[in-house]
Amino acid sequence: MITAAILAGDLYPATAIGINLPNANWIRAHHGSKSVTIGNITDAYNKAAHGNGFNEEFVYSDAEIQLIDAYSDLTDELHTDLHECLGHGSGKLHPDLPSKRHVLIYSDCIM
Repeated sequence: MITAAILAGDLYPATAIGINLPNANWIRAHHGSKSVTIGNITDAYNKAAHGNGFNEEFVYSDAEIQLIDAYSDLTDELHTDLHECLGHGSGKLHPDLPSKRHVLIYSDCIM
């Protein structure tokens, strides 16, 4: 986990919450990768989402709201970490793909 000190770039003001470096597949395949979660950004997003009325409007039951209140921050972090590590961090493209520019089939990145 890292902490962002400043936000800039093409994603601003809605910044990424996780990063897998490097993004170039050939570098990842040869040297490996590093996946990180930007902890203070995810924490800020989670805090901003609490009490905004979304759950009260769209969640079916009070029991579900209690589960969301208890576990949503943790499961959100886990979801981001799994996405970065398994979704981006495998280091290889599927060998049956015709080129590096081919769009991946979602499950093919996990080998």
